[in-house]
Order: sequence, then structure tokens, then C-alpha cells
Amino acid sequence: MRIRAAVLSTLSLLPIIALHGCVSTYGCDPDDEDFELDAPLTAEEVDTLVEASYSAMDWASLTCDFVCEQVYAQQRGWTATTVTSCELVLPEKEDTAGAAGRITCAGRGLEYYCEGRRPLDHVEAGDEGCADPLGRYFAAAAYLEASSVAAFEELAAWLRANAAPQELVARCEAAAAEERLHTRWMTRLARQRGASPPSCARGEARAATALEVARHNAVEGCVFECAAAMMAAARGRLAEGRAMRQIFARIAADEARHGELAWDLHTWLLGQLDRDQAAEVAALRAAALAGLPARAAAAWREAPGSLGQMAAADVEALAGRFAALLAAA
Repeated sequence: MRIRAAVLSTLSLLPIIALHGCVSTYGCDPDDEDFELDAPLTAEEVDTLVEASYSAMDWASLTCDFVCEQVYAQQRGWTATTVTSCELVLPEKEDTAGAAGRITCAGRGLEYYCEGRRPLDHVEAGDEGCADPLGRYFAAAAYLEASSVAAFEELAAWLRANAAPQELVARCEAAAAEERLHTRWMTRLARQRGASPPSCARGEARAATALEVARHNAVEGCVFECAAAMMAAARGRLAEGRAMRQIFARIAADEARHGELAWDLHTWLLGQLDRDQAAEVAALRAAALAGLPARAAAAWREAPGSLGQMAAADVEALAGRFAALLAAA
């Protein structure tokens, strides 16, 4: 099952206009401007920029464009959509007197304008009460990403114990590592907004049957994880800010691979079941697909608008198209 192809086919219907986030049903028209920036950089500020980056691991990995975008956002509160010229001089790491660096750049700016697999026996998190809606969203997302780590670790262990193909076990372990990275990203975004993600709570450890695992995978993997790839891909096009769009685009690519894993697992698991059990699993998957449009619209409606402006009817249409592609596989 090629989930990435299904995601791309679905998003070809996305009614996007303008630069990166105005949907035809909203008709938004944010202010924009040409900007020139010339600002000093201290070692402490560069450390903060490395921490804010989701690709840079150290000072040497920082790009001039990224530093320009971040400093412009801090000073102006807007998003740099284009950087036309850029020069970056890093400070001395010791940050001694007179050793500050500098960012000099120009471009065009735009004013800001108006989820994955759970483990068996998943325990939902409570609301930590952060006042910032986006902080609460990212805290909840971090919790669910951590839950996905547990889900894939749990699944890898079960497959290993039940003599599943090693290739499936290895893909589950790789998926757990990717979900661990997603957890760090969401946690960092939550903490930047004053939210603290709760610790992941796991259910009681127990031996699951092949039927239980197949039921769980058919819903959480074949439907919800695939839908998470589609939703993340949409946010990768509609969310405010280049950095946030890049994060969601990367998550979408990972979740698409996890969805393909779920369908490959589905095929193997059906071989472990009798005919009646296989029919039960198929019925559960069909029911989850039927409910996907309404579920997706509710999730989008409850999320902060800065993650993407789209009418509920448009979300339902996209999710319905995606569900039909999955059902036809």
C-alpha cells in the first residue's frame, strides 16, 4: 500500500491560494513588506537559535537564511517568506567583549494570520492547563508521539516473540526511533510556549493474542496512522511559519512510512487468523474508514488556527477522498 501516493493524490485537491496558507473558503489577505535587517548576535543568542532549529545540530550547521528568518520574527513578529540576500558572521563562542557576531539580510515578510498510533491499552493524558492554545496542542501532540514510541516498541516485541519476519520487526524499531524524534520536536515547541507535556502512561503489560494485535493495527495503523500522515502533510502546506511547515512535512513523510508498515503488518497478521477472525478485522477497519471524515474535521476544528486555516467541509472532503483511496487498496 503506497500511503505517500494516496496522500499526494488527496492533497492535489487542497484549495490553496496565495503564498502558503490562505484557503479559498477563507479569502485571507495578510499584510506583507520588504525588510532589511542588520542586527548583532551574541553567543547566547546563537545557542538559542541552534536549540530552535530542527535540522541544525551545532553552530556550523546553522544557515544564514534560518538565522535571518528567526531574528526577523523576533524583532518584527512576522514571517520571512523570502530571503533575497544574507550574510552571517558568528560570534566567538566565549562571547568575550567586542566579539559579537552579526546577521545582515533582506527579503520579504508576511504578517501572521488568521496526530499517530496509540499502544494497546493506551491511557489518555489530562489537560495540563497551559493558557496558550498552541502550547496545549503541542503538549498533547508530544504525549501522543511518546505514546507512539511505546506502541512501536510494544509491537516490535510482540512480533519478535511470535516469529514474525525480521524485516517487520526492524521497521517497527525504526518507526519507534522516528516517533522519539517527533516527541522531542513537539516537546520543544510546547515548552517554547510555556506548556509541559505529561509523561507517557502505559497500560498494564500483558500477552496479546494475534486477533487483538490485528484489530488494533487495522484501526490505529491502517486508518489512524495513515490519516495522521495526510493531516500532517496538509499542515505542512498550511501552517504559519516556514519552520513549522517543515516540521509537519517531515512528520508526514515518516507517518506515511509507518502507515505502509501498518498495511504490510495487516497482510501478515491476516495469515495468522481464521476466516471469521479476518472478517471481523476487516469490518473494524471499514468502520474506522467510514468515520474518518468526521473525525478529521473535528480534529482540525479543535486545533489552533495557526496550524492551518481550512473549512470543516474541506477537511471532510479531503479525508473522504483519502478514506476512499485506502478502502480501494
